[in-house]
Amino acid sequence: MRRFMAIVLSLALLGLTAPAASAADVSFLAPVSAPPLRVTVISTDGTPLPEAEVQLLTPGLPGIVSTRTDGRGQATLNLPAGSSFWIRVWAEGHALVERAYVPSADGAALTLTAEPYGAFITGVVRDARGLPVARATVELFRSGYGLEATARTNDLGVYALSSVRADGQYTLQVRANGFRPYSQEIGSLDPTRRNQVDLTLPFATGRVTGEVVAGTRGTPVSDASVQLLLDGWGPVTTVRTDRTGYFSLAAPPVEGGTYRLRISRYDHETITTAPFTLQEGSWVDFSGEDRLALNRLYADIAGKVFDNNAEPLKNVEVHLQRAGVGTVQVTRTDEEGRFTFREVVGGTYRVRAFPGGTLMNSDTGWMTVAGGDRVSANIVAQAPNAYSYGSAVLSGTVKNHLDEPVAGAEVKVRRGSQSWSARTDADGRYVVTLPANIPTRPGDEPGTGYHVSVKVDGYLYTDQPYVEDGAPPALVDVQRGNNTADFVLQPERASVVGRVVNDLGEPLARVKVALREEGRTRVAETVTDESGRYEFKDLPVAKQTRYLPVITDPAYLEASVAPDGSQREPAALDPASPANVVLVARPSETLFLGLVQAGDDRPAAGAAVTVIRTSDGETFSGEVAEDGSYAIRVPAVPGEAYLVRAAGDGSALSTAPGVLTPGTDFGVQANLTTHVAASIAGRVVSADGTPLSGIRVVLYAEGSPVADLVAFTDNDGVYRFNNLVPGRRYLPVAVDGAGNRSSTAPGEVVITPLVALPSGETVWADIWLDAIPAAP
Repeated sequence: MRRFMAIVLSLALLGLTAPAASAADVSFLAPVSAPPLRVTVISTDGTPLPEAEVQLLTPGLPGIVSTRTDGRGQATLNLPAGSSFWIRVWAEGHALVERAYVPSADGAALTLTAEPYGAFITGVVRDARGLPVARATVELFRSGYGLEATARTNDLGVYALSSVRADGQYTLQVRANGFRPYSQEIGSLDPTRRNQVDLTLPFATGRVTGEVVAGTRGTPVSDASVQLLLDGWGPVTTVRTDRTGYFSLAAPPVEGGTYRLRISRYDHETITTAPFTLQEGSWVDFSGEDRLALNRLYADIAGKVFDNNAEPLKNVEVHLQRAGVGTVQVTRTDEEGRFTFREVVGGTYRVRAFPGGTLMNSDTGWMTVAGGDRVSANIVAQAPNAYSYGSAVLSGTVKNHLDEPVAGAEVKVRRGSQSWSARTDADGRYVVTLPANIPTRPGDEPGTGYHVSVKVDGYLYTDQPYVEDGAPPALVDVQRGNNTADFVLQPERASVVGRVVNDLGEPLARVKVALREEGRTRVAETVTDESGRYEFKDLPVAKQTRYLPVITDPAYLEASVAPDGSQREPAALDPASPANVVLVARPSETLFLGLVQAGDDRPAAGAAVTVIRTSDGETFSGEVAEDGSYAIRVPAVPGEAYLVRAAGDGSALSTAPGVLTPGTDFGVQANLTTHVAASIAGRVVSADGTPLSGIRVVLYAEGSPVADLVAFTDNDGVYRFNNLVPGRRYLPVAVDGAGNRSSTAPGEVVITPLVALPSGETVWADIWLDAIPAAP
């Protein structure tokens, strides 16, 4: 500096002492001007890049000299004073080019090559049959950032993602209603060519179709309930047949799962098919010869009661009696001697009339009744043949369904107008003395037998003596000496009891359980006690319908599954061996849980997590807690596939890696990382460090030749750009009122290359500007 000042002083002195010499040639003392710099900007394939902005910076000084390339990719820059410079090139769709420039070493011409910054991804999305999947959503997630690009397929299944950053690692995910999603990891993209990634989406569901017809006539059964049952789980989905008896249902299949159909309808029996398997995109059909036959549950029995003159008998008591049970219905004949029994379940029955007077208690004999039958059963009550052949003793025991003696039971014996009665003792025994109707001498005609009945409170009326084999006789024959007729009574009421446990066998308290009657919509409901026990009391044994206990608590699947995973079937009441029906409860919701981080060092509290059910696109959302955890409950659907996403304030949408398939598990974990947008802030100052307010600051972004973001400094000279993409390089440039620009930091002697913004961080960048403020 001292030497430079000495030269300046010497020149000044020369000018004062030798005015005549002012015309002398002193051009040798002027600095030599550097020739202009000619820059050519090309892509990696040699293609010139027009409209690229070329910037020239002088280390240690503010100010930017810039120009744009022409159609040939060429630009000329007049160099300011200096011996070394820094060049930056911003080109559309290309990465930032930076390098030092020393004219004495590099010459007056430079060719700069810009790497393509954006890549292009395309492909075709097809289904398992090879057909295009239209309107599928294609999403590209960048590792360390989040959602980079999204598109939808056209009618030919073609998608295109442009302006994608070439560097980085990616996850490509594709989803469409009716299909399982696809997720694929992709490495760095080649910016020099079209990156083609073709995908095949498997179908999300398997389909089951069929027809339900009436078993007796083959006519369609409409409005029947068709349930798809998964062994070890319970109902997966339910549909109803249309007016033609047709049904169609679909469900996401569980790998290795065993399925069945259960069909039920009002006034009809409930049937369950043989097991079958279901695969993605498969089709199981129950039509034609395989159609499902559903029989009516109830029969009607009607008829008349006549005397031996064929005259109808009115106001006569008539019993419907089921073999092995006793009287299950009672009615009386009308004025024309008619009677009708409705809602008769299939089984073996007889009808007995009690006309009184001199007529016998006559019956129809045993008959087999099936659901849907309309049975005609007339009875002719005749007077008995009262032949007697000496004195006989009729004795026996009366026991209940548990083989316990029944004391105090009334035993009545009747033949026409003759009647005898007795009561059982503490051991359930009775003894009656009456005339024998069976002769002892060959050739004598036997008399009419006796109608023997037992009645006691709490049990069904019965006149069916116990026999080892075959049907009980209508009348009891006796001969001289001792004769035996034993009876077994069925209770009027019975209970269905059981326990509800979880999959570990632990009892569950306060769980709602319903008892459903086959062929009816009637439902009784109760709640389990502290030991998981439930009980339905006072169910009528006489009706002989079938019942099914079902868990109906909203917290659990509506199912009736045994501990071995089998589906329970409706069962008739059996007072002799009441079953303890254990039901295994499974949660009705699948729990999605995990941790969400913002970047690498803090929880993403307040971020929104979304679970996407991909078969139909329905979403379920929750919020991340202060500790970074989330928990979202989704209706449990075995075999379903899910995608999990997270997004917070200022962050791009991120995804959990891969496709989640909980199967029959109760929960699934998915951890995510959100990458919060970055910011650039700083202060614009003059040469002496004074903050400058009202200064316009523009922001260049890698991949674009235009600074399209603008901010102005506040009263403290501070500017700020928010919501910037992590992993991208940016440059803030201050512009004064005269259009002069600077990006040099105060005290910056050596310009350092720009680096990508870190996730969730604010980068502070002060700018030195000798400026006149510009009006905002």
